[in-house]
Amino acid sequence: MVTNLFIIAIVGLIVGFVLSVPAGGSISFVIFTNALKGRTRYCNLVSIGSSLADFTYVFISIFGLTKLYSLYQPYIPYILIAGSFLIIYLSVKLYKSKLEFEENEETAQLKEKEVPRYKNGFLTGVMLGFLNPGLFMSWMTSSFIVFTILTSFGFDTGGLDKKMSDQLNEIHATDQSAADTSILSLTDLTRSKLLYQKPFLASTVPLSKNYSLYLSIVYALSISLGSVTWFYYITYLIAKFRKRIKTKNIHRMIHAFGMALFLLGLFLGLKGISMFM
Repeated sequence: MVTNLFIIAIVGLIVGFVLSVPAGGSISFVIFTNALKGRTRYCNLVSIGSSLADFTYVFISIFGLTKLYSLYQPYIPYILIAGSFLIIYLSVKLYKSKLEFEENEETAQLKEKEVPRYKNGFLTGVMLGFLNPGLFMSWMTSSFIVFTILTSFGFDTGGLDKKMSDQLNEIHATDQSAADTSILSLTDLTRSKLLYQKPFLASTVPLSKNYSLYLSIVYALSISLGSVTWFYYITYLIAKFRKRIKTKNIHRMIHAFGMALFLLGLFLGLKGISMFM
């Protein structure tokens, strides 16, 4: 069992890292913008805060707690609207932020005119993470595909891939949106192509009755660590090389991120309102 948990931990780290790379959501915009200001500690706190949402959503999606989604679903429009207000507020704050260029004897560095409040970073990350209902479906879909692939190689998932398949079908039955239809067809296609390959990682060691629970916790935790790792390194690289960029160009990038964040918030708000119609 220990070997299986180690393998799933490695897989979770890789998946969490890789899937965070193309992410262009509110969390990425906030982190990238503040990294341009040199606020690496703030960015790290935001990523750690958002990773709590990743852990929660991944664990729920894997362990089969579909009833929680049923309770959660009616409030999605309100969550989207609340999230849009938060994102729009942050976008305006980012757009209005100003930097000044100070020359030191050793190096040139950018500093904010306003002293950064690092303590708010963690809370910002938590709120941005939990006010994003799309995370649940995206992590459920990606986790289902990953566990299906592992099962096709003979890895014992304790039936978690079947649980996730049942969850997707149940959620699809209560939500007939086009997005869910495309997600379900993708996962069904993946399952049909992979489940019947010859396994070569099959385990012959008896597993604990709590194996599914342990596997869910380890995978969810690894996903969170992988995501935090990606944002840590991208924050470091942006903050390090920002000194080579002209101040006016940094202003332009920050304003661009602010505008993109504003449009994202507006889109989520309109989507939430449309769900009442």
